[in-house]
Amino acid sequence: MLAEAVALCECGCGTIRMRVAGKSARATCREPVPIEAHGAGIQVLLFVRRGLLTSLEIVDYGDARPLAYPLPENLNLWLPPMVQID
Repeated sequence: MLAEAVALCECGCGTIRMRVAGKSARATCREPVPIEAHGAGIQVLLFVRRGLLTSLEIVDYGDARPLAYPLPENLNLWLPPMVQID
């Protein structure tokens, strides 16, 4: 399984559209955004569609462009609570 960046957002925000090559296990999730991280004036969202990673979105609350990628140690990870599927 290999994920590769296939497109960048043209506005300069740093959002990346991803493609997973080859066969890979699929995530089981109900939300299209299973993982979020927050930092000073910024959010990082991982989008999953049909069980595969499709994009990494950078949401910033300022006007700086191009936006630098945040360092992982400057982000606080947020995971939604686990929901039991019957």
